[in-house]
Amino acid sequence: MGSGDALTLTWLSGMILALAACSAPAPGNAPGHAPCEAAQAPGQPRDPEDPGAAWHSATSRGGSYQVSWRPARGVLPVNEPFELLVWVEAERAPGGPVEGAEIIVQGDMPDHGHGMLREPRSREEAPGLYRVRGMLLHMVGHWTLSIDVLVAGSAEGADFELDL
Repeated sequence: MGSGDALTLTWLSGMILALAACSAPAPGNAPGHAPCEAAQAPGQPRDPEDPGAAWHSATSRGGSYQVSWRPARGVLPVNEPFELLVWVEAERAPGGPVEGAEIIVQGDMPDHGHGMLREPRSREEAPGLYRVRGMLLHMVGHWTLSIDVLVAGSAEGADFELDL
């Protein structure tokens, strides 16, 4: 095992601990939309621009996955390109990180009847960890962020409400 493998395992172990700590809905949140207020896992690399960056988590609509995300740089900019980090774990046996999935992220403004002006692309960086490039929330307002997990021809996703 190389030093990169050890770092990945340390990061993943810390991520699992952080997700476990954030699995219960916070008071006042809608069921299935439980943002994680401060999920910084022990041993997880901190973003130098935003060391307190929080992960947002929800169970997928069908209950198969725990989907968590955060901006790669710790903030959600308005009308500037950015990247997301997405963590996907299986909720059902055998559990653990979901490998080899395709992650599709869509942003919609339901009050305006339109969505994002770009089509983001994802890439798996480690088991269960995906980087989504090409995100752009081009205006202030209420957004619904949908993160779909495609595995073996089956899709299931989670929705997150955002106010910018």
